[in-house]
Amino acid sequence: MREEQKNFYIAAVDDTAADRSALRGMLNRYFEEREQRRESDIQLNIEEFGSGEEFLEAFQPGRYDIIFFDIYMKELTGMDTAREVYRRDKQCRLIFFTTTPDYAVEGYSVHAAWYLVKPLKYDKLCLALDSFIRTAARDSACLLLTLKGGLRRPVLLRDIIYVDCVRRTGRIHTEKGVTEAADKFTEIASRLEQEARFLCCNRGIYVNMDWIREMKTQDIILKSGEQLPVRIHGRGEVRQKYLRYTLEELREGN
Repeated sequence: MREEQKNFYIAAVDDTAADRSALRGMLNRYFEEREQRRESDIQLNIEEFGSGEEFLEAFQPGRYDIIFFDIYMKELTGMDTAREVYRRDKQCRLIFFTTTPDYAVEGYSVHAAWYLVKPLKYDKLCLALDSFIRTAARDSACLLLTLKGGLRRPVLLRDIIYVDCVRRTGRIHTEKGVTEAADKFTEIASRLEQEARFLCCNRGIYVNMDWIREMKTQDIILKSGEQLPVRIHGRGEVRQKYLRYTLEELREGN
């Protein structure tokens, strides 16, 4: 399916101009190939920075979709720069590309999305970008609700902890509170059934598996500490669906 055109901003932070140029060439090739396959319609914007200090002077939260960091730079290292970016903008996707895998584990401290080793290989870069675009699509997916009075309101699926049913209508539980929809619960359920992250754990309850802390025999423990009951008939199937989902998420690197 072809996506709507969007501006896509990437920053390349590396003190070696040749490496920045090589990355730029591969990025242009990747998005041109996606366009040729009619997989996306993206206006690519690449900004280059020769140091961490130069980048942080220009950085603004929400500006970049992906930031590529070389780790070994003079003065402020890529890792130190990434820590400052993560402090300011925890939603930004960070990718390290450097000469050694020695800092791969440390990259987890700033939630780095990928770690690439120089000389950069195109097929490895494609894997990283494919994973990012899948995640970006997941993060932007919404559930369009009808509220009392007829007002339509989109809710990000990632923000929904669970949905339950009261008097045949759906209640949407998020960290901000509970929203009662005017939509019938069956209509909401049919939308959630299309999303791999949602699990029907009991009659009238769909839980977002990204919010599950622990799956017990009779209950689901959410990251908030709240408990949801697991249906008696089909408990094994509920557990299997959860395990398959978590394994798939591990393979995808989410």
